[in-house]
Amino acid sequence: MTDSRFSDRATIERTPTHAAALDCLAAGIDAALPASVVADAVTVDSGTLQIADVDGTTTSVDLDAYDRILLLGAGKAADGLASALAKRLGDRIDGGAVVTTDPDDAASEPFAVLAGDHPRPTARGTESAKRVREVAAAAGERDLVLVALTGGGSAILAAPADGIPVAALRELTDELLASGAAIEEINAVRKHCSAVKGGRLAALAAPARVLTLTVSDVVGDDPAVIASGPTTPDHTTFTDAIDVAERYDLDLPSAVDTHL
Repeated sequence: MTDSRFSDRATIERTPTHAAALDCLAAGIDAALPASVVADAVTVDSGTLQIADVDGTTTSVDLDAYDRILLLGAGKAADGLASALAKRLGDRIDGGAVVTTDPDDAASEPFAVLAGDHPRPTARGTESAKRVREVAAAAGERDLVLVALTGGGSAILAAPADGIPVAALRELTDELLASGAAIEEINAVRKHCSAVKGGRLAALAAPARVLTLTVSDVVGDDPAVIASGPTTPDHTTFTDAIDVAERYDLDLPSAVDTHL
């Protein structure tokens, strides 16, 4: 059997049980694809955008109440999520910028698709994040900013806080990933070394309305942890970040140590 999701399926499908297991995996992959998620959760009818949340609630937005709709995003699957949203909204998207690891040819998209890197932040990711920040900062009170976030967004949307060079951010990331710290602890440090994480992207976009659609990759689905919560209020503090560094005996770059 040919299956694009498993290039070696013919080799590993040795019994009916193997085939059933692979079918289960394929079904899980299909259900989690951005296009599938958006098809299940997002509708546009007579100018009203409706988004069904996992808790059963629905958010309704009158799209005609806004002068512009901008689309921002970050993550390994953010381009797919943003593309699916753009298709749902038709010609209503007025621009934006999405950062992902392997941007395809997106000339037909109504937003820029830019390159970032994972799991270590890079200079090109910093340049791409700069563009996302510029779009957010230019939003006005009659604009709606849709933000598409998926796993990997913390590294991919690399925007160091003032005084922290990208090389120091990369060194910090290496220390955190090797420390054994939980993702919540890692992101508590990342947030306090960033110009976008911990709600700072939403702050840049104010007074525009910001609506975030997130595909979770963390246990518990806390939006403040996914991609380090660029549009979610941060309940951690600089003291929390320092506590993580001390708990795991991190060798912090001098610029990071000074900043914290």
